[in-house]
Amino acid sequence: MKLKFCGFKTLDDVEKAKNLNIDAIGVIHYPKSKRFVDVQTINQFTQLIPDDKEKVVIVVNPSKTTISDLITHTGITTIQLHGDETLATINYIKQIAPQLKNYKGITCKRFSNIATIYYSLSTKC
Repeated sequence: MKLKFCGFKTLDDVEKAKNLNIDAIGVIHYPKSKRFVDVQTINQFTQLIPDDKEKVVIVVNPSKTTISDLITHTGITTIQLHGDETLATINYIKQIAPQLKNYKGITCKRFSNIATIYYSLSTKC
């Protein structure tokens, strides 16, 4: 199991969290979130986070420009998608940043849906 702390908004909080026994530190880059952090601040955060921790950004339905800005102007190692992103978005990320881990958050109302979603994603990615 991996442990991620997420939703940081201040450099002070990231500074405190970086020494904890956690696997990842995450930030939200979704303008409608009360925990939204801009690209410049995300870059400052990623400079503080040690290389042994994943540097995760959570996005919702990001544009190609947003994805490119995050990859180019920050030190993120992982992008976590939480909207209605298509396989085209996932493949775009893989194409421009193959080193970047990417996770897709999915909503399932029934356990049986998990197998269907997993199968459809694994056969198309």
